Amino acid sequence: MENKIIKALSICLVILILSFGTLRSQWEVVYANGVDSNDVGTVFFHRGDTLATGWKNLYYSFDGGKNWVKKNLPISSGETVTSVVIVGDSIYVGVRNYGIFLSTDLGESWIERNNGLIMDDQGELNWRFYRIDYFDDVMFTSTLRHCYSSTDRGENWVVLDTLLNGGPTPAIITLGVLKMGNEIWVNGYTRLYHSIDNGKSWAKKGENYGGIRYSSLLLRDEGLLIGTSEYGILYYRNEEEGYKIRNKWLPYKTITINSFATYEEYIFAASSGGLGPSYAGLFLSTDGGWSWNRVIFDSTNVVKQALDVFIIRDTIMIPDISNRILKFHRAPIKEVISKVKQSVGIGNEEGELQEEIFFDKKTRINKVQDNFVGNGGGK
Repeated sequence: MENKIIKALSICLVILILSFGTLRSQWEVVYANGVDSNDVGTVFFHRGDTLATGWKNLYYSFDGGKNWVKKNLPISSGETVTSVVIVGDSIYVGVRNYGIFLSTDLGESWIERNNGLIMDDQGELNWRFYRIDYFDDVMFTSTLRHCYSSTDRGENWVVLDTLLNGGPTPAIITLGVLKMGNEIWVNGYTRLYHSIDNGKSWAKKGENYGGIRYSSLLLRDEGLLIGTSEYGILYYRNEEEGYKIRNKWLPYKTITINSFATYEEYIFAASSGGLGPSYAGLFLSTDGGWSWNRVIFDSTNVVKQALDVFIIRDTIMIPDISNRILKFHRAPIKEVISKVKQSVGIGNEEGELQEEIFFDKKTRINKVQDNFVGNGGGK
């Protein structure tokens, strides 16, 4: 009897140690030296060691975020930066109501790149300009009502929704483009568009009967992981299978999935929002996006709002703009993955993996509301 009690206590002790220790990694905080606290926005760009952000002005860093250079933009005080892309020495900046500016001298001078973008009667870009996506052979950009492409680095833009048969329709908000080879996916906020011939023709995919707002996309395993606002993560492969729920251990009802990042077979999801114990933050999937575990930093450094997630070489970085001060939480990515793998499911409410169709013409969105699983873990 005594041995059984000792054994039971030992098991409980191991579980407690795992619950409070294994998800915690050696994170450090790096402050963005040179970024004005009154000029901190939520727009970020990263590629290699290059980072960029902006609000009223542009800031960029070529050393992984340690030191930043400030550059002024030719805009009025009432407008803000909505997108930044850096390609070599060329910097593209999207500005609300102004469109796109290009600098080929690292921000010393700027020229407009709006040829082909549709203006309204007041000379504004249909109320709002959203973002720029750049790939090796094509650029994409979007406003509130139109999606465009350019094959000459932004000198000329083609309206996808009016010139290409079956393409995105007016009055959409485009929140990102994914491109692999000749295959392109466009996130139209509440709908998806797909092209397999490099944008020559388009098909609308995954009819969204519930009006769910898509916030991020990731191509994975011949399918598409879709981050949403308040409905978690979905998986879409084709029209016949529809959408699948991927919310195990994810507090999806109150958060927005802002972005994905991958390292080998592992997937990170950055999220913001959340209420009470079901707060947002950084989540990691070790099984291809089926289930998610919260990444805990430490007791004094809890990141509940992950606006984005970067992977720079072997380091993972999370931007943090709390208290209007831009800083980055970073840690060795292999260490983070290792500690999460040791405690998959620890501190989480158990639930079965979900594989049912997410919504169709009959069920709409009821299944998401009735099948919440888990509390996000790591409390």
